[in-house]
Amino acid sequence: MPEQINKIIWTEKGLSDFEDTLQYFIIRNKSDIYSVKLVDVIIKSTQDIQSNNSIGKVFRNTKYRFVVVDNYKLFYEITSKNIIVHYLFDTRRNPKSIRKLLTES
Repeated sequence: MPEQINKIIWTEKGLSDFEDTLQYFIIRNKSDIYSVKLVDVIIKSTQDIQSNNSIGKVFRNTKYRFVVVDNYKLFYEITSKNIIVHYLFDTRRNPKSIRKLLTES
């Protein structure tokens, strides 16, 4: 059985990605309905990761794992006691940009 992780920690970049995504949809849709649903889905995904940290796929032999959440990939790293969320990547963007982001950290 996978070890229980104590805490989910969002990096500044991960939180910024998430906030930017939410703001984008609030402005585009002139409503926060989709953004509220997205928050719920992302929070549920982080709780799933916390319960079973190996749920995500390893990203190209790196320290990162990801789970697919709607049109997004949530990239995270497992440490001895925490899950660190690094990026929320919109899969409709150029996939080469995620490789660049991950190699910069």
